[in-house]
Amino acid sequence: FCRFASKIPLNPIGCGFEVYIICTCLLLFSCSSKKSKDKDNTIQELPTIQLQGEYLKCDSDIWGMKIDFIDENQFLIEELSQNKLYAIYELNGNSLRKKGSFLTKGNGAWEVINPSYQVTDSSLFIANYSGTISKVYKIRKEYPFDKDKWEVVDMPLNHNCLLFPNFVMFNDSICIATGGELTDNKILSAINFKRNKVEAINYTFPGINVATYVKPADFLVYCDAKLAKHPSLSKFVYTCRLGRFIEILEMDGTHLSKRIPLCADYPVYKASNDRRVIDDRCLRGAVTKVTENYIYCLMTPYTHGEALKENLYKGLPNYFSDILYVFNWDGKLLHKYTLDMPVCSFCIDKNDKYMFASTMKDENFVIRKYELGLSK
Repeated sequence: FCRFASKIPLNPIGCGFEVYIICTCLLLFSCSSKKSKDKDNTIQELPTIQLQGEYLKCDSDIWGMKIDFIDENQFLIEELSQNKLYAIYELNGNSLRKKGSFLTKGNGAWEVINPSYQVTDSSLFIANYSGTISKVYKIRKEYPFDKDKWEVVDMPLNHNCLLFPNFVMFNDSICIATGGELTDNKILSAINFKRNKVEAINYTFPGINVATYVKPADFLVYCDAKLAKHPSLSKFVYTCRLGRFIEILEMDGTHLSKRIPLCADYPVYKASNDRRVIDDRCLRGAVTKVTENYIYCLMTPYTHGEALKENLYKGLPNYFSDILYVFNWDGKLLHKYTLDMPVCSFCIDKNDKYMFASTMKDENFVIRKYELGLSK
């Protein structure tokens, strides 16, 4: 396992962009320390269902862990090789066939520094992050390998927002991203590409009773979150990468109309010497994926302090997990699963029948298939 450690990013969840955020924030602010609130987890106890999986065969090496469906029988899987950033794999029964790789890391045309993506019904949107979101590529699903058919979605230029690489497309002209003006207490922004405008969404820092002044450490914590949009409705899930703070946010246009909490453990941290200091008690977030009917949360194990002492979780890196919670879109916890081994990333088919998860076997990345068999 140690020989293979070079293939594994030290922090795959953060994706290496935190240094940009820190530098940008520190140029604009000086910090003082403040404790965030720490709430009890609202997840109720349910009987645990044990899930047994099986490995998928693949005709080539898999070079990454992040996995998503791009359509009914094709996966998008990240690549950690030096050449390309993503690969497309075709699913046929319990076998995978690699169709090709695309997108190069760099500053040139059709290249990105730190990518973040969202898959919609028709397209793959990839945001380039170089300290803030600088541009978004629109790649139609049928042309992932043909750069001549890619499009650039121009970002508004006249704004004072620090936008983080976490976004969801609501339509072809509007997306919602984490981040905002550093003099405000809002942590979400609506980006209107057609109107060339960025406006704050009425979603303030949870657990912080501050009306105006917000410190860079607060942005580093609460804007470092993942957003997962409902496939057809104007709602999405906000999952903070620290603590275990997860909410459903329902939108009326660009106005937040309703919040439904799923988990309510705020990040526990303080600002000290111009940087954030994570408390040993702080939980470590979750990986969230959604379908038309359900919300799936793979709960990252250990507290921050435990993770500093334990590099492994059940023999695999300590950011892998075998604990899966399933909620409906009303916020009710329906199922709690324990997988037969820890996994890193996952996706769910549109019928909520199968879960496909990335993990490791014999020092190689592999995909494991689990049957859920959920119904509406």
